Amino acid sequence: MKGFTIFEVVITASIIAIISAALLGNYTVFAARMNLRRAAQQMAFSIREVQASAFAVRGFDPDGTGPLAPVFNGWGANFDKTISLTEYRIFVDLNGDNLYQSGELVKTVSIPNNVKILNLCAGLKSGDVVDDDCTLSRLDIFYQRPNPDTALKGNGATAYSDLEIQIQGTEGSVRTVVVLKSGQISTE
Repeated sequence: MKGFTIFEVVITASIIAIISAALLGNYTVFAARMNLRRAAQQMAFSIREVQASAFAVRGFDPDGTGPLAPVFNGWGANFDKTISLTEYRIFVDLNGDNLYQSGELVKTVSIPNNVKILNLCAGLKSGDVVDDDCTLSRLDIFYQRPNPDTALKGNGATAYSDLEIQIQGTEGSVRTVVVLKSGQISTE
């Protein structure tokens, strides 16, 4: 006689069920981590776009009524936990102070997939800060042509050599977007 016994079929089905349960059980965690990674990469890409806009002297029309005018005051990104944990702002510095203020908004960017800003940190990579300073409520990242260095400010005043934006996913994992004064932008 040829074929499978009922015992062999039951064992095979049990093995397939166990493997499927293990894979599906980890899928939600895997999907949440991928969403967090995607959000960090999107944030880093947005900051790179700000950098490119500043160095290309990209035009901006603040009142929306006329042609785009070249902006020589530079472009920036603003993160403010007191305003939102799920959004950040892209701005053009119209008054030359290297900080975001009302009237300078180009667009608001929403962080996708229920990812939130956890901490805004400064000086962790360079050792500028004696204690790890992850208590900032506001970060301003600013680029201006022809200066290749980046203006990095915490809480609207203090200049740093590096800034970190730590974001947290729905399952608790954390990713970090690091911006260095030299202009380098990375995700960790």
